[in-house]
Amino acid sequence: MAGSEYSDDEIYEEGPSSQAIVLDALLTPFRVLFSKTALRIYLNILLFSVATVVLLGISSIAYGIFYFRFIPTVGVDREGRPSLGNRLIRL
Repeated sequence: MAGSEYSDDEIYEEGPSSQAIVLDALLTPFRVLFSKTALRIYLNILLFSVATVVLLGISSIAYGIFYFRFIPTVGVDREGRPSLGNRLIRL
């Protein structure tokens, strides 16, 4: 292979192509978004949100059961009559 047009030295001396540089520049922000630390933060936020919603639902159901079972309903049974007699009230 001594007579080959291409040698290994030519491949390594060129450096990165312009396409590789642009692609690397575009993907750099996404590497931060999908890092191990970021994924752990996303998981913690998701678990905290789910736990919050579940506990809020349980407490709402418990409050409703307590309220309808132990709080008596009080209603007004008497009619309210004005004590002004036959006088007209003008506003």
